[in-house]
Parts: sequence; structure tokens; C-alpha cells
Amino acid sequence: MRRSKYRSATRQYEDRRPARIRPGQPAAKPSLGSTIFHDTAMPRAAGKGDWDVTVPHDATATDGQTIRITATYTFEAAHFLPKVHDGHKCRRLHGHNYRVDVSVAGGLDERGFVLDYAELDGIVQPVIDELDHRCLNDIPGLENPTSEILALWLRSRIAAKAGTKPMIRVWETPRYLVEVS
Repeated sequence: MRRSKYRSATRQYEDRRPARIRPGQPAAKPSLGSTIFHDTAMPRAAGKGDWDVTVPHDATATDGQTIRITATYTFEAAHFLPKVHDGHKCRRLHGHNYRVDVSVAGGLDERGFVLDYAELDGIVQPVIDELDHRCLNDIPGLENPTSEILALWLRSRIAAKAGTKPMIRVWETPRYLVEVS
């Protein structure tokens, strides 16, 4: 009986797997530059001397770098564009599966967050819910709901609740998007 080349490849892989570390055995020494988060003394590596332990860095020190977080939301809505010419296809009522990316930038707070994603969801999701399964033209401020106007509308609503002006990306289709920053 002939052995499959796949079986031998699997066996070869299994032979290269690292051995399990059992309790009481020293683990491999961490690589240079890695951070170890332990509040107890590290064990000695056999014959290697004491391990170097890097103290966790200050989570709020960003060295002047701006950090941006982004969350993505989706909603489905209908609209028509009343200010385009009569023959334009978007003058007729139609719908989209919108995707909205909301980005907030800044420094880190004492928790190590620009903004907790749960907090961002608490601000953005109610605004998205106002749009979901609606005709956008019926919503005050969106009587002419181009993607550009929708992005500006979203930004102003979210900024009023968040206390900062987020970057907004509105994807009307997988190919077309508007960005307001």
C-alpha cells in the first residue's frame, strides 16, 4: 500500500511541533523587545541566568503620535435625489446597503483608550438606527440625501454627542465612498 504524500507532510509537521511545557518546567526565554506582564518573579532559565523583564510602558505616553480608532456600521435605506436632471437614474426612488466607518483620533486616556469601542457604539448606533430602513428624504436635514450630505449630517450628529469631530466614511456601494474629516 502506497502512503499519501499528504500524510507524510503532516507527520513531518508534527515532528517539528514544539514540546509541551509542563508545570514546573522553565519556559523559553522571551525574545528581545517583548514585554512581560507578570507581578511575580520570573523563573530562572536553566543555566541562562536571570531573565530580563521589561516593565509595561505608560499606556498614556504616545510620544506625540495620533492614534485613530475606527468602527464600522451598516444600515439599509431608500432615497432619491430631487436636484438631479429628470433622466438621471438616481432621481427615482432606490435603495442602498450603506456602510459607515466612524474614526475618532486623539491621545490615550488613563485607561489606555482613545475611546472605548462600547462608548463609541453607544454614541453612533442610535444615529444609525434613525436611518435604518427609512426613506432618507423624509429625515430633516436629508431632503437631498447625496452621500456627501449624508456624511456631513452623520458627522454633525455624532460630533454633538461625542464632543469631538470624527472622520466619517460613507460607502453607498462597495465601489463608491465619501470621506469627511
